[in-house]
Amino acid sequence: MKDKHGKEKSDHLKKHIDQAKQWAIEIHIVDGRKSSSGRSSSSGSVNRLSFLQEIRKSLETRVENIRSHVVKLADPDKYLEEMLLKVDDDMLKGNAGELIA
Repeated sequence: MKDKHGKEKSDHLKKHIDQAKQWAIEIHIVDGRKSSSGRSSSSGSVNRLSFLQEIRKSLETRVENIRSHVVKLADPDKYLEEMLLKVDDDMLKGNAGELIA
């Protein structure tokens, strides 16, 4: 890859691959420990329903983070409006202590 496309593209691809590996560890597809063969071993003891719920929660969070980032860049006024509504909701629900910290 490096020889054909250059160091910058190679580094960019490596960064994406490393991030995908980290996501796999975070949602417990792999456990992050190396086996004797050098590969990450799969976590087989996780309850399937809780595992799927964890994946769903993780993906929902990631999608919302991506959407928020895109809105922030594409329409800063809408982003600010959404953040103000979120702060307002948090304050009404009594989560104001988290906002200050």
